[in-house]
Amino acid sequence: MGKVRPNGLTALCILSWVWMAFSLPSVVTELNTGRLTEADIREQKIVILESQTPETIEMMPWVVEESIEMLYISRDNFSTMMIINFVALIIGLIGVFLMFQLRKIGFYMYIGYSIISIAYWLYYFNGMTFGWIIISTTAIFSALFIILYGTQLKKMT
Repeated sequence: MGKVRPNGLTALCILSWVWMAFSLPSVVTELNTGRLTEADIREQKIVILESQTPETIEMMPWVVEESIEMLYISRDNFSTMMIINFVALIIGLIGVFLMFQLRKIGFYMYIGYSIISIAYWLYYFNGMTFGWIIISTTAIFSALFIILYGTQLKKMT
């Protein structure tokens, strides 16, 4: 008789799949819509500006500036960013699937997925406040899930 998957590992895998299930459609949608045009960016600028209150613009002008800068970075690096996102997501999905099947290699793939996810934001959006917020959040959740998956490692082969 094979090993029994612990409930904790099952719960972690389901949480990871839910997160990745939300991420996959956004990557696919971005791939389908393609690179932003100058008109798209102009439209997004209007949306960003309209969503800010005068107080926010005065107190935190970086919000608008960085949002627009992120649009240009995303446009200028569209293909590479999409490939990185898609590959990382596939590695993560496979890693979680393998852990669900109690295979240790999935844990190491998940670590790779986490590192790629953090490195992606560090490379493209380092030095930006929004970038650091996302980098910090990604790093915290990645570390948490790696630790939690690591506690289940002894039950994997």
